[in-house]
Amino acid sequence: MNKMRFYSDMALDSFEQSRINELIEKKQLSSGIVKSSVNLKNAEMAKSIGKKQGVYVTFECTKPFFESYQSKTNLIKALSSAVKEMTLNFGSTRPSVLVVGLGNEGMTADALGPMTASKVIVTRHIIESGEGGRDYRSKVASISPNVLGETGVQSFDIVKGVVDAIKPNVVIAIDTLCTSKSKRLFSSFQLSTAGIAPASGVGETRKGFDFATLGVPILAIGVPLVANIRDMMREIMKEYCDNENRELKISTLEKIVYEKLSGNIIVAPKEIDFVVSECADVIAEAINLAFCGKRSKATQE
Repeated sequence: MNKMRFYSDMALDSFEQSRINELIEKKQLSSGIVKSSVNLKNAEMAKSIGKKQGVYVTFECTKPFFESYQSKTNLIKALSSAVKEMTLNFGSTRPSVLVVGLGNEGMTADALGPMTASKVIVTRHIIESGEGGRDYRSKVASISPNVLGETGVQSFDIVKGVVDAIKPNVVIAIDTLCTSKSKRLFSSFQLSTAGIAPASGVGETRKGFDFATLGVPILAIGVPLVANIRDMMREIMKEYCDNENRELKISTLEKIVYEKLSGNIIVAPKEIDFVVSECADVIAEAINLAFCGKRSKATQE
């Protein structure tokens, strides 16, 4: 049998599975939002749990954020504050920002990045023309490089070319994430300074976006909109065994799941069309609020 491989882009999934909960700092916010922060400094520990060193901030919604305007607004403000704080750590109070929407806009579950990028208020051209006045705080540019299968070009190569051309202070990369826990689907927003590796959550290898490869700091933002069914079944079985005080080793669970579920099966929630749009709204407006000082009129109506 081939080596078993289980995937998740969510840092909290990995932290919980590795039982290093002592690293997680939790804070209860308004509208049932829980903020979890982890500063993963230890290189050996990071390697052992399969995550890169960096700061990970996750906002988990204990109830659907899109059920009320106030809940969505509170989430946007919380994300915006985190975006400003995490980019401020990169050393610029008014950074030049390149927003990169990773993913395939032709596939709904993978369209979070492109959809978010399309909602971001771009200001770079206005400021450089001298027409912006004091209305805009930072230069913001936005691109969606699409995927290799559509363009024949690695998204990294496109982004690297733009970075070299416009020389931003920070790149904000947005992508759909994969989780092993169904409760986190479209309800958790992860921000990380550790960079991002496109398609890693579904077991594929692409050149990653981080400081080492691009030469500028990266803030990765993502929402889990898909789950690997093997991971979900393993978690469900493990939780059941724990609750029923049944002894079953995790290696045995993995073997059962691997044998019964062949192939890399990825699932998405049935409400995917709606939730991807809502999640894109939240991330885009958080970025707009952080760097332009305002939200677009469309989501305020």
